Amino acid sequence: MWVSRLLAYLGDQMVGICMTVRVFRMLGTGAALGTFYVVRVLPSALLGPVIGVFIDASDRRILAAAGLGLSSVFAVALYYSGTVTPVLVFSFFAAVASTVFGHSLRSLLPEVIEKDRLLNANSIQSGTESAARLVAPAVSAALLAIAGTSGALLAAACSYVLAAVAALTIGGRPRRGETGATASVFVQPATSPGPRRGSSPAREFGLAAKATGRHLVEGLHYLVGQRTLLLVTLVVTLVMFADSSVSPLFTILLDKHLKVPPEFIGYLSSGYGAGLLIGAVAGPWLAKRVGEPGLVPAGALLIGIQMLVYSSISVFWAALPLQLVCGAGFALLMNGAITAYQMVVPGRLIGRAISSSAAMGSMATVFAAKAGGAVADWKGVRAVFFGAGLVSLFATACSLRLARERPGEVEGPGLISP
Repeated sequence: MWVSRLLAYLGDQMVGICMTVRVFRMLGTGAALGTFYVVRVLPSALLGPVIGVFIDASDRRILAAAGLGLSSVFAVALYYSGTVTPVLVFSFFAAVASTVFGHSLRSLLPEVIEKDRLLNANSIQSGTESAARLVAPAVSAALLAIAGTSGALLAAACSYVLAAVAALTIGGRPRRGETGATASVFVQPATSPGPRRGSSPAREFGLAAKATGRHLVEGLHYLVGQRTLLLVTLVVTLVMFADSSVSPLFTILLDKHLKVPPEFIGYLSSGYGAGLLIGAVAGPWLAKRVGEPGLVPAGALLIGIQMLVYSSISVFWAALPLQLVCGAGFALLMNGAITAYQMVVPGRLIGRAISSSAAMGSMATVFAAKAGGAVADWKGVRAVFFGAGLVSLFATACSLRLARERPGEVEGPGLISP
């Protein structure tokens, strides 16, 4: 699983870096970069919960491989895209594929790892992603120098193909204490006797859509009914809102304020990756003192502090240690949040719960990216960083009660029959 995740994340990083630089060179405004960022997160907001339903009813290994294969196809399509419209269209579909394989791999993890090892496993996965963030900027920078953004996109396509092959080799065993249908590593879709006599294709489609909707509502109902998970989701959503308001603006900060080429964003990505690695290593140690959910306020605090400092720096070298702080904060935040989900949510609902929570964060990012770009064009980039830092610190204050809280496993309502 780690090999597949590393290759997939490497592809995502190369695509993200290359297309950010390409869009900046095409348009060069905060609003344009905000639009591009929205296009990349919109699929998770609109389709994430529905994708979660299919994840819970499908072979997650096959679904992840399919998403990775499609990611490769769209990376090649972006290679041939030379104007803004096809770039935005193919970036959207690439993000759909990324949502499919990302949620599939996360939902698969609790089925192959014992619960008492989940935080360590998530930390290893975070470390794997950190390695990708360290490697991707160097690879992208070399390819950008040799073959431009197109070369890096083709390399990303190859990385996705290798990740798909690796995903198909993932095996596993039932989690201890689970039997029957939920003990299967992959939840198989329910069999159907076929269309009812006298029913039309439209009616069958309507029944299927209704069943999907009911399963989706069940996942959301479970999420809302778990106090700890709901608080974790709200805090992560606030931090994602803050982060998304500034993420599209780094190229402008580098170019107009720190006076370095926008391609230097790759160095910032490397610093962020190193920070993720630090957070991945520190997470299990810190969790022994504050509990897995307690990593959430710790991460939010680090993220808020670095955003506030970013609002006043004037030299590029100062950004590198800030990226270490940011990466460590996000590793703690996301590893704590995902582990809390994996410890509490039953296996038959995990895909829907994770996808629904991710959709909430994505909905916040859709608004934040556009708003951040507009405010940056109006008030300046530094004002957006300052405001984002305040939002993250507010999220920290809201989540302090999570420290030392250890979620117990509580079974949610049974599956709703179609």
